[in-house]
Formats: sequence, structure tokens, C-alpha cells
Amino acid sequence: MTRVSCLSLFVILFAFTWTSRAQTASWTPLAPALFPTNVSGQIHGISRISQMKFHPSNSSKLYAVSARGGLFISSNGGTSWSLAPGCDAMPNGTRLASVCIDHTNDQVLYLGGGDANYYSTGSGVWKSTNGGTTFSQTGLTSGVVVELLMDPTNNNILVAATSNGIYKTTNGGTNWTLKSGTMAFYDLVKKANASSRVLFATGANTLWRSTDFGETWSQVTAGVYLPAGYTTTGARIAVTPADSNYVYFALVAKYGTIFRSTDGGMNFSAMKDTVMPNLTGYDNVLYDAGQGNYNVAVGADLTNRDVLWFVAHNVWKSTNGGADWTQQTNWWEKVHTDMHQVAVSPYNTSQLWNMNDGGVWLSTDGGNNWTPKSDGIYGYEIYHGYTSPTRRDAVSIGTQDNGELYSVNAAWYCNRGGDWTSPMSFDCTTGSSRIYYYSNAKRRDVVTGGENSYGLVPTSLQDIAFTKSNPDLAFAGNLQVYRTTNLTAASPTWTQIGNINKTIMAMHISTADSNRLYVITNDQNLFVSTNALSGSPTFTQIALPYGTGSKAGIVSVKTNPDILYAMMNTRVYRSTNNGTNWTNISTGLPSVNWNDILIDESSPSQELVFVAASNSVYYRKVSSSSWTNYNSGLPARTNINDITIFENGTSQALLRVSTYGRGMWETPFENLRPLQAVLAADKTELCPGGTVQFSDLSIGLPTSRTWTFPGGTPSSSTSLNPSVTYSSPGKYAVTLSVSNGSGTSSVTKTAYITTLGKNLPVIETMESTAFPPANWSLYDDGADQRVWKRYGSGSSYGVGFSSAVFDNWNYNAQGKRDELRTFPIDLTEYATARLIFDVAYQLYTNPSYVDSLLIKVATNCGTNYQTVYLKPGPTLATIPTIGTSAYYPAAGDWRTDTVNLNAFAGQSNVSASFVNIGRYGNYLYIDKVRVEGNHVPVNLQLKTFIQGFYLGANQQVAALNPSGAPTVCDSITVLLASATSPYAFTDTVKALLMTNGTVTATFPGKVYGNQYYIVLRQRNSLETWSAVPITLDATNVSYDFTLSASKAYGNNQQVIGGVATLFSGDVNQDGLIEASDYAHEENGVGQFLFGYVREDLTGDQLVEAADYSLIENNLLLFLFTSRP
Repeated sequence: MTRVSCLSLFVILFAFTWTSRAQTASWTPLAPALFPTNVSGQIHGISRISQMKFHPSNSSKLYAVSARGGLFISSNGGTSWSLAPGCDAMPNGTRLASVCIDHTNDQVLYLGGGDANYYSTGSGVWKSTNGGTTFSQTGLTSGVVVELLMDPTNNNILVAATSNGIYKTTNGGTNWTLKSGTMAFYDLVKKANASSRVLFATGANTLWRSTDFGETWSQVTAGVYLPAGYTTTGARIAVTPADSNYVYFALVAKYGTIFRSTDGGMNFSAMKDTVMPNLTGYDNVLYDAGQGNYNVAVGADLTNRDVLWFVAHNVWKSTNGGADWTQQTNWWEKVHTDMHQVAVSPYNTSQLWNMNDGGVWLSTDGGNNWTPKSDGIYGYEIYHGYTSPTRRDAVSIGTQDNGELYSVNAAWYCNRGGDWTSPMSFDCTTGSSRIYYYSNAKRRDVVTGGENSYGLVPTSLQDIAFTKSNPDLAFAGNLQVYRTTNLTAASPTWTQIGNINKTIMAMHISTADSNRLYVITNDQNLFVSTNALSGSPTFTQIALPYGTGSKAGIVSVKTNPDILYAMMNTRVYRSTNNGTNWTNISTGLPSVNWNDILIDESSPSQELVFVAASNSVYYRKVSSSSWTNYNSGLPARTNINDITIFENGTSQALLRVSTYGRGMWETPFENLRPLQAVLAADKTELCPGGTVQFSDLSIGLPTSRTWTFPGGTPSSSTSLNPSVTYSSPGKYAVTLSVSNGSGTSSVTKTAYITTLGKNLPVIETMESTAFPPANWSLYDDGADQRVWKRYGSGSSYGVGFSSAVFDNWNYNAQGKRDELRTFPIDLTEYATARLIFDVAYQLYTNPSYVDSLLIKVATNCGTNYQTVYLKPGPTLATIPTIGTSAYYPAAGDWRTDTVNLNAFAGQSNVSASFVNIGRYGNYLYIDKVRVEGNHVPVNLQLKTFIQGFYLGANQQVAALNPSGAPTVCDSITVLLASATSPYAFTDTVKALLMTNGTVTATFPGKVYGNQYYIVLRQRNSLETWSAVPITLDATNVSYDFTLSASKAYGNNQQVIGGVATLFSGDVNQDGLIEASDYAHEENGVGQFLFGYVREDLTGDQLVEAADYSLIENNLLLFLFTSRP
């Protein structure tokens, strides 16, 4: 938890006037401001609290001050807190250190400005007369005010201990008078006697006393000294009503030096002047001096004058006036470290309160055990914060002293302690909760943990570029650029591209063309690659029009790869020619270094761009000549460190900003987007009789809508989220039309809902963070919320990141059967089928605790199941060793099992269920579930005649082998052409054409259920296509070309005696009957050819006058292949 200077990290860039903010956004804090759940091991927290005060007369009311967060008020004894709203409206950069409540009217509050812990950024004293709704600066406008005390006999008299001396007001803050020397003071305490006028104050290592409520001051030197050889600053005071003459004076020096006075602070004696125990360090060892004045406090018991607490990193307690000490906590457990105040409640002396970098904490057993009482103190001091681009509820933040936290499902979790400063980014995998850190080249699933290297040799990066168009593609940069095309692999491989050798400020992959990469360096240059995916990418260096040494960013327009927007220090530019030239579009922006630039990918035509810095967000559209402020609701006082976007093409889009002191905030921006109809469904594959929940996710704030559901009940709706039931098997379209008074938009999804079962292959890798997987479901036996879950720290054979797990280790299901169920699967077109999956399991040492995996299959959408697989512990186990602890599989622990599903082949709605039969054994894992099959072949029964071979009466000659095969006319090739892309032939079969015109062509089952044009090719006739595509939806499908000429595409047949035939004469098979075919016939006649030759158009084994005459007639018809 080593600190970096606040001043060096957080320079105030610019203070925008709050009154000028546009009222168009609706910023709100992200997630409920509840104290986070700890999943790290080290104690965690929510906000740095410098001071807490008790209400003068209301035992339930408390006031807590966060330097960056503001003043938080609790009206229920710390159970929950809310911010005094006037704090958010204070000028940008205002810090807060202390609070004073008027004992005659709690609507009057005084706040001491500045950061008491870092002892910086003072702003004097602020006052509210409406309970904190608004604050105004008093006559004291400078200095860090570490404490404010009000005269108990006159509420207009206050004394302030500041970094510039001790000040006093006698008119409620209008005027202040310096009452001491201009030295820095660190603590101020009134003697514990209601009528006393005695005050005590501390300097760096000195003690001061006033007997006239701050009018005059004298230094106390009797018995007080700085231990020889020590210079560490920091001093605090404690008093007790148990004996108002007892005064304790504590120094940070010498690992905590304690003095005590028993005569009201006139004379002191040293109670502890030894290096051990070490009261100020992390650990009770020598040379761990702690952090000086940053975190130290002393507090006395209110009923026992000899009981004292000293806090810095740990809680120490003395029961004999500071002579001996007992350590009650360790810095990493029970209560958050970096402690700033310890105080006993004047209303309940069994309550000991601790204010620290983690918030407000309460002990009711004298300091041994602690409970956080910080719900509502939304004051995370965020170094960096990011949102997942593909999972709306997932964000990750790195904070000062409260570690790394993530939020999912509207709750906060802490997964590591300390200071976490690394910049980071989520990747673009579906439902991503995986973060990539810039400072150590590691990645981590923030939800499940499992941090590991992502394979880069340089471990400190400046930026990483991802793209939704290819989640496996990424570029990383420090001084050079590195590329990977297998980012999701367990160990990605990286290749350096180019040789930039400059400090990289920003990188971006074009949203329109992932082959384009943009790199901005700190020396005002842009490097552009238009072949970034090639084997040897090249870069073009372009000088930028403005400096980029402080901040830079670049984005592209999704529909036009040449349009770019770039942020360069204090300006924003636009390019329309891929960065060659730039136009300054900074009109309307203040001159500050912008933190980042974003673009809305779902409305590329309007080029909606956002920038953020200091305490403001601005947007601009291409149609605008200036930028517009988008701040409504944002705290004015705190600075924005990052702005990120979640954008999935729906109304769920959000902007999010992270602040140092007020956590993460978010706003929708639908009021800036054009109307666009967007629909979604909770499931798209279901059984007949199933119900679908639809959602209108249209962009652009529609005010009315109309749904149509062919085949559904109801068939139409005007609801926002209608439920629709589909009773019959089939595939159904859905249409949504929306309007908003200024326009309309419609969308139709054809074959969107299917009640027929999903076609093979079925492959579920469990990699999505959504669980159960899409259209899968869970059955919770006993409704005890013990179900299959996603395991994000391992995948079968080490390929991927996640799998499915059931926790039998922590839960004794006592034989309950909890299920993970697939969606319906269509095996209609398959002759055989099999279920394949990977499994990992280890037996536990107790033979009574044996779990089992059962798999059952249903053909009626889950109504009745048949068991197809059952393995109890000994046969289920995938490794031979017996476990004594929780089992987490290694890559080599997995086994692949196959289940025969042949009994279910031919069925339309087959579903499988993985059933955990739990007996308190161990974790059970499954992964990579596949259903495969072998198709049922499709027999295409055709009928066709060849013009020259046709004899009449539905017969044609046996041309192939008259004596050996008298019923076979010839060979023929049957091809299938895609109905949607008819120039692509998908399958070809060579078959026999019989003398009665029949052809049987057997195709593999993969064609089943699809539409194709049927194409016939015979050695010397014109290629002929079916008139329309034919659906191959049975094992035997018939098509008769002979019924009429119109059975061929373009009526391209010759009718003889009412029978349609294929035109003869395309001897060279070029799709035309023309002069070259005629030449073949001439040569054949001249050479007296005979037998099975292509020039024999009549099939009589001779090339003679009849063949010559036939082609001569067809030649005059200008015949050619007719096709779509």
C-alpha cells in the first residue's frame, strides 16, 4: 500500500463552472452504493474517511467526511448513509477534511476544506444552512482545516485548526481571525468537561494549550519531548470524560510515543518511550515505521480513564494509561488499515468506531472484531475504471487503498487489496468479464479470478487495441507494436510488427476494416497500417497538426474507413482521408487535456463522438459545428479519470465515467441517437407450446410500437415487452415497428423463432460469461439455489477459460438431482447421433461421499426422460488419486466421454440433461458439450428424356450399352445449386438415366431440409435447370422434368408429343448449341464414327445424317443454358 504523491498523480486540469452545464444527460452512480463483498482474502473497503462526528443530541445521526467523496450523513446509526448533495456541486478540486454540526440547529453545518490525510489542497471553511443541500464558502477561504470546534455556549463561535494556523470566528464564519502563529496544526480537541474553555492542539510534534477557547495559545513543554534521533511528524490528542484531567498526547515518532497528563494538560509523563511494541507499523517489528502523519489516531474510553486505543495500521489497546499495549488486529484482516480516527460513541460506550481508508467500521467488543458500517458511502477513489464492451453489467475499477473491485449484477466485489493503479481494458469476447492489465501484462477474469500472463515479453504497456469484429485479434504497444491472432488461447502468441520505437500514446483498430491499425506516438506522429493483418505489415508515418505528449486517442467511423477522429492533448481533429489531413473541430471545448475519445458505433451516419476530462463530458455530431456539454447529474467537485462505453446496437447503451472520489457513474444517451427499431427475445429455440418474452430495445426513444407475431398467440401487441406462445412446430418471423413523433422504423427477423429443434452440429464450449448458455436451462432440485454454475478459472485440456461446475464440496445435496439442460435438438435428418462431452472429477477420501453424473434424454421437450449415462464416483473419476481437499482440475485431468444417441435419431425435439447427484464429495466439471450425427441420405427421384434419344411412348434408346444394359439409356450428372447463391454448386452425383426416363440420385444427408436448384448434365445435351428451387425435406423427393417445358428454368426444353425433353447438340458442353458443335458433327460424319461417342446424338451407335440433321435444326434456334 505504498502511496504515490496525490499531487503528482492527480493534477487538477481545469475547473469548469457548474452553472454552465447542459441538462441533457442523466448521470447516476453505478450499482447500489453498498459495501462491497470481499472475495480476495485481504480486508477491503469503499471510501477513505478522514473523520466522523456524532450528532450533538440525536444518537442515531452520524456525519462522515471523505476527502474526495464528500460529507455523508446517516440517520440510522451508520446502517446506511447518503451524501449531503451540496458537496457534489462544490467547485472542481475541492477537498474536505472535517465537519462541525451546530448544536442548536443541525441544519447548520460547517465543513473544513482540504485533504487532512495528504495535508493538501486546502480551501478554508464551508457552511450550509439547509442540512447540506448547498454549501457556500465562509470568510476563511484557504488552508487545510483538519478540525472545527464550536463553542458549546455560543453557536457563532468556532475554532479551526488549519495548515496555516488556528483561526477563530465569532459571527458564524463570516470573519475569521488568526489566533496562533502561522504554523501547521494537525489536531484540535476540547477538554472533556462541558463547562471547560480549555482546548488542545498539535503541531508536527508539539502540543499547544488554550484556556480561553482559542483566543490565546501556549506551548506545553512540561514532560513533552520528541524522542532523540527521531524526526517523523504526526501528533494526536485524546481526552476522556471519565476524568477530564486525563489528557493523552501521542506521537508517530519512535513507532508511537505516548504521553499522559493527569492535571488537565499542564504536565505530562512518558507512558511509552520504547520502539517496541511498534504501534505505527504494518507489523510489530523494528524498522517498519508506517506512514507518518497520513494515518494515525488515538482515542480514549469514555468510562475508564486508563483505557486507550492507538490506531495506524492496526488497532492497539492499553488498559493502563498507555504503559502497556495489546495488538487487537492485523492490518490485512478484521478492519481496514490506514486508520484516521478512533472514537467511542457518547450515546453507547460499548460502540467503538474506526474511520479509515476503507470507510466507517464498528466494534462492539472493545476493538477485537469489526463490522463495516459504510453502506451508501459511495466514495471510491478510482485510478482507472472500465466497462466491458460486450457485457453491460461488468465493470472493473482500480482504487486507492481499496484494491481492485468489479461490479456485476448490480453489486460490488473486491478481488484484491491495496492500491491498484494499472490501466486496463476488457477484451471483446462475447459477454466478456476478462480484463487485461497494462502494468504487468497479465489478464484476469474479474468474476472468477484466475490471473495469468497473456504472453507478451514487454510487461509494461501503453495501450491495447481490441475489436468486436474479431475477438481473437489484438494489438499491444509500448515502444513497439505487437499483434496476436489467438488472443483467447490459453497462451496467445505475439509478433512484433513494424519498428516504431517511440512511446505509444494510443492505438485503434478500424471498426470498418480490421486490416487498418492506427498508432499515435508522443512526438506528434500518427502511424497508419492498411495491411496490419498481413505477414509483413507496413506503416505510413503522418505528422499530426497538434501535440500528443500529454494525451491522445483515436476512433474511426464504422461505415467509412477513411473517417477518423483524434484527440490530441487539448484539441480534437477530424480526418476524411485516413489521417492524411486533419481539420480542427475543437469549437465549444475548453482548452484542457482530454482523457479519452469515444464514438457510438450504432449510429455511424451521425458520427456521435464523446470526449471527457476533469469534471466534464462533451459530445459532437458531424452535423454540428460545436461541441455540447453532457454533464447533467455528474459531480462537479471530482475529476474524471476514464470514460468508457457499452454499446451493443440497442437502447441498453451506456456511457460510464470513473472518478477519483465519487466512484463510477453512468448515463444512457438515447436522446442523442436516431430512431432505429431493435428487438430481442429471451429464447429463440423452444418446444411447441413454449412462451417467448420479447423486448423492444429500439434506439432513439420510441414513444409507440407495434409487434406482429405470425404463428404466435397473441399475433400482435403494442406492449414494450410482450409474451408470446407458439403452439405448433415451425419457424416464425417477428416484426417490430416503432415511432417517436418525428419518424418511424421497422425491423423484421425471418425464421427468428423455431419450435423444430436446433440443427447439428451442437457445440457448447461454456466460454460465454452468460450462464446457463443461450437457450439452455437449469433445474434446481429442492429450490435451494444450489445449481450448476460457470467456472471461469479452467477449461478442458487447457483450451479456453471456463467450464460448467457443480459444487459438491461445500454442499451436501443428499442425493438431490440438479440439472443442466440443453435446448431442443433436431435429429430428424440423422441416421445416427452421439453426445460428446469432457468431464473432470476427483473422488474424496471419505467413501461415503460419492457423487454421480447422470445424463438423460427426452424426445418430447423434457416431459419424459430416458437415462442414457450413469457414472458414480469411482467410474466417474478422471484421475486415480483420492482427494482430501477441494478439486480444481489441471489441463491433463479431463476425459472425453461419448454417449450413443442412435435410439433418438429421426426425432425432431431431442433434449439432454446433465444431472449432478450430489453426496458431499467434490466439485464436478463438464465442458465442450457436442452433439454430432450422420445424416440420413436424400434420394432424388427424377424423370427426364433426351431429345435425340427419345423414341416416344415414354421410352428412349439404350445408348450406353444396348446389349449389356438394355434398360439403361445413359449416364447423367445431377448437381445441386444453392437457392440463395445459385452459382455455387454444393453437391454433385453421377447417376444412371434409365430408358423410361427415371433417375435416382442419392445425396448425403447434409442437404436435408435445404432448398436447391436441380441441374442436369448429360454428355451431349444442353445443361438444364429446374424451374424453381426444390426443398429436400424428405428421404425421397421427386421432380419430373418431362411434364412440360416450364419444368425447366426459362422453359428450356423441347416438347415432343407432349413430353418435354432436354435439347440435344451441346457436344462440347460449353452451354451453347452453336457452330463449334456443328463442326464436331461434320467431322464425326466424315470420319464415320460409331459406338458410344458424344457426336452420336440419336443413341444408335452411329454418327450419321440423323445426328447431323438434329444439330442443324437446333443450331437455328440459338439455344443456350438458361439459369438463374
